[in-house]
Amino acid sequence: MAPMAVTAGPLGYLGITFDLDVDAGFFSRVSDKTRIKAMVIAAVAKDSPAELAGLMPKDRVLKIDGIAITEYTIGALKGMREKEKGDRAEFVVSAQGTGVQRTVGVVVATRKQPRD
Repeated sequence: MAPMAVTAGPLGYLGITFDLDVDAGFFSRVSDKTRIKAMVIAAVAKDSPAELAGLMPKDRVLKIDGIAITEYTIGALKGMREKEKGDRAEFVVSAQGTGVQRTVGVVVATRKQPRD
């Protein structure tokens, strides 16, 4: 799976990096129309909205906002970046090892800017 960082809109921020498994052949190019087969959270930024909501590295994403991850394309996933501060993204995830499913609501925040 190739890592893909997902953040929300120009002012919004989730703080999650994903590993994706996509439905593409060996010689196929990945495009916005490429369908996603599986998604695993690779990293969660410290003090990010995702960490505060309880998402954890190695959680397998089953649904985002009520839509099965296998229904998403790369282009639709990129649309997550258009969420704005205060919007909510709901993830249904399965914990690695236990397979226990849980629903986690993440409220989009503003990325903290580094100080000079």
